[in-house]
Parts: sequence; structure tokens; C-alpha cells
Amino acid sequence: MAPPMDSSDFSKLRTVEPISSDPTASPATTWEKFKQAFGMLVEVSKNRPISETVCLREALIFGIPGSFFCSMAAFLLTTNRIRVFQAAMLSLPVLSMGRFTQCRASKFHERKATILVSKMIRAKMLTDGTAKQAEFERLFKKSTVELSELERQLDEIISKQQTGAD
Repeated sequence: MAPPMDSSDFSKLRTVEPISSDPTASPATTWEKFKQAFGMLVEVSKNRPISETVCLREALIFGIPGSFFCSMAAFLLTTNRIRVFQAAMLSLPVLSMGRFTQCRASKFHERKATILVSKMIRAKMLTDGTAKQAEFERLFKKSTVELSELERQLDEIISKQQTGAD
């Protein structure tokens, strides 16, 4: 029998949010829309190391040198110490949050593409040899333009994974 847990033990536990099976589903309420729009910021506020937060490390690696170069450019243009400090302080969060947002958006689109491909494979497996096979193939042929773009994006993802780039 396990010993009873006291309230200090609960602070050590992490909560895990369930992953929605369809990230493209529209939220029902205004609050859900707000949570979905700012969901990427929730990851940062979970008190985890930077290396475990998706895209945050990359955003800081991009933002810190970018801030340095912005401050150097401000120094070359104005030679005013206050302006240099302002340029550094303003460019760091702007560059970091811009890169963080772009990275999270690309991860979201990669995940959507993965879900779409898995649904297509599942539909193909379920319709092979049935009366619905013609309907699936007609639907598949109708979306060849979108699929060629999806294939290009998937090729990029595969090449990035094979080369070790993130």
C-alpha cells in the first residue's frame, strides 16, 4: 500500500493537456478561440527548462544576436547611448517573439499535414476493394493541386529530419 500524499507532493506533478485529434476544428466559444490563439504562450509559462520548450531556444538564439546587431546599427547611425540601449531593448523581444511565432506556426502546419496524410492512408486502407473506392479516388484526383503542395512540404520536413536541422 502506497503512503498517503500530502499537498506538497501535488506541486511536483505535471499536468498534460490532451492533444486534439483534429487541430483544424473550430473552437465553440470565444474563450476557446482566445485559448487557441494564445496557446503557444502557455508552453512558455509552464516553468520548464528552455531546452524542453518547443521553439523557445531557437527564438532566443535568433533574438539575442539580432538584438546585438540592431544595437550596433543604432550606434553606427546615431552614436547616442540612449538610442543604442533602446534599440537593443526593443529589438530583443520583437525578434524573439517573431521567430517564436513563426516557428510554432510552422510546427502547427507540419502537424496538420501529418494528420492529413494519416487520414488519407487510413481512408485508402478502408476503401480498398469496396464500393467506396471509386468515391475516394475521385476525391483524391480532385485535390491534386493541394496534394502537390502538401508533398513539397512533406519533402522539406523529411529532408530537414534527415539532415538533422530543426
